[in-house]
Amino acid sequence: MVTRRAAETIVKKAGTSYTYITDGIVAAWRRAREAAGPQDVMVAGGADIARQFLNAGLIDALHLHLVPAILGRGARLFDGVDAELRLIPREARTSAAVTHLRYAAE
Repeated sequence: MVTRRAAETIVKKAGTSYTYITDGIVAAWRRAREAAGPQDVMVAGGADIARQFLNAGLIDALHLHLVPAILGRGARLFDGVDAELRLIPREARTSAAVTHLRYAAE
């Protein structure tokens, strides 16, 4: 997890672990890639962390899950994202509760 506060790694019973990275997204990305080996790395978080990874060019696919709920306020996902970023639609699936969108990021 990218954070400003250092913390000890948390290891869950099933083997999943959470490591807290305080030296930025590039360091977090490198650690995640190293840990994942040939598998994919998934970045989860809010708009701020998504913008940082998108602007650094570290995201090759973007998955958005839209739920029709009015929260009153929040952060706009694409404010401050590099205008050169191209999102190419790859998939859209809907249900009564959520819409799933998948884009390639170039």
